[in-house]
Amino acid sequence: MPEIRNVIALEELETLASIYPEAIINRNQPQVDIELSAALQTPLIIKLINISNDKILREATINHLSPLNVKFILPEKYPETEPPIISIECSWIKDSNKKRIISELQDLWESYHDMIIFTLIDHLQTEMEMNTFNEFVSNEPLILTSPEKFEKFIENDSKAQIKIFKSQTFFCEICQEERKGDSMTKFDDCSHTYCNDCLSGYFTDAIKRGEVENIHCPNFECTKKIVNSWGNLTKDLNSLAEVKLLETRVFQSPVDIEILSNILDPEILDRFILLFRRQQFDKISKLFPNRTVECPRSSCQNQFLRKQDDDMLVICPSCKFAFCYKCKHSWHGYQNICSSVVTESLPNDILEDWINSDPGSATRIKLGFAYGKRFMQLAANEYIAQKLFEEAINSSDSEMNRCPNCSLVIERLSGCNKMTCSRCRSFFCNICGLLLNPKEPYFHFNDPESSCFGKLFVGLIDGE
Repeated sequence: MPEIRNVIALEELETLASIYPEAIINRNQPQVDIELSAALQTPLIIKLINISNDKILREATINHLSPLNVKFILPEKYPETEPPIISIECSWIKDSNKKRIISELQDLWESYHDMIIFTLIDHLQTEMEMNTFNEFVSNEPLILTSPEKFEKFIENDSKAQIKIFKSQTFFCEICQEERKGDSMTKFDDCSHTYCNDCLSGYFTDAIKRGEVENIHCPNFECTKKIVNSWGNLTKDLNSLAEVKLLETRVFQSPVDIEILSNILDPEILDRFILLFRRQQFDKISKLFPNRTVECPRSSCQNQFLRKQDDDMLVICPSCKFAFCYKCKHSWHGYQNICSSVVTESLPNDILEDWINSDPGSATRIKLGFAYGKRFMQLAANEYIAQKLFEEAINSSDSEMNRCPNCSLVIERLSGCNKMTCSRCRSFFCNICGLLLNPKEPYFHFNDPESSCFGKLFVGLIDGE
């Protein structure tokens, strides 16, 4: 008789294996392990809060919970006189509810005393679809204080969606063919779906040509959004108060790197990452010239954003080389002075905007974020001092002039209007500033057509 019962159990196991190919069948035990997906009829909002001040840190909407893992062990006298031994593992069902569910399943066996595993699995699936023992039937959000639990909910929802996606059939708009989801890629933001073969070929060709701006969903409307996204970023400059947020907005690929790694060869993916970062770095350099920096080491040349735009000490995150932002040499301390803080890369109209705007104004906030508040203040002070100095040079009673060759300021203390630069030894006119012929410096004052004709000794200053 035991042999007959074992045959009955094995027959049931074979039937279950054909109906549920994902089930784990142990014919020696005999035993069935099956994982049942837990889809929610109503999406569940989950919120991660700071337990100290109830501030919402993160929020998400999920459509699936972690799966229900059920184990059925078939004892020797199953199915006539012994029920299957049932155990349930599920993170979101309370222990008291697990006992109730198992009791309901055993009651079903009592009604038949026959092969019952398929009926029990079907009952569980029906009950889950109807949310009969769902712990989250309320419309209220689920409040979590543990980041790990929050991530687990997100992970389980993602796994369930991927599993469903792989089992479905989709139409590829590129090759115009239908394929199973396990050979397709869906873009999360827009839900457009294409086969991996088409995307791989399209992306690979674009990356080889250096056209990394084309690595996004190929849909026409999505392409327009990508084109407009950079313009939208420039409008949000004042809201990007943190470097981390700026990096996220600028250096995040339109297509998730994990998705690309599934459809591209490793060397093509590496090329994309390199080219994409360079392209974005060039763009951000135009908006925030004082936040972007390149490691001066020829063996590194890593491009990155400065964490503190007011600190001249920069440490490369790649090679850890410490250098001065202004002179690009190895770090020499804060006391040593480099070149002028007003560089040619900072236009005068930018400085004028800073000087002419009030402290705390939107203009100063924007420029302070783009170039650094302390840098702008130092540059503005030097710009003002330089303007006052230029005005002093150009005043009618001034005896100072700039050398037209090297720009050194020269003050006439004595002698005629033929000046000699103390730095480059060039000759120039003290009246009009013209660079004089080194072989005939006095011709300028003797030429009747010259505006300084006969003025060599005008305003002569006697030497002491």
